[in-house]
Amino acid sequence: MNSNYVLVTKAHELSSKDCTIRIQHTYKEGNATVDWLATYGDPISRDDCIIREAPARLYLLLYYDVIGTFVPLLI
Repeated sequence: MNSNYVLVTKAHELSSKDCTIRIQHTYKEGNATVDWLATYGDPISRDDCIIREAPARLYLLLYYDVIGTFVPLLI
């Protein structure tokens, strides 16, 4: 089964309804905040971790996102 099967099926279901649907692709380079959150959250145990304050790097990425600045990824 194709890994996108569920996504495509849901898109077809939504398209049959009386609504307007807009699909937009965002390249990974343009989604640095989400990429960072996924990387940051990966090693954290979901059972016992409470983040009381956002890390400084996240604030910086959000700021760049708001002003529309490209943030190169370091690989």
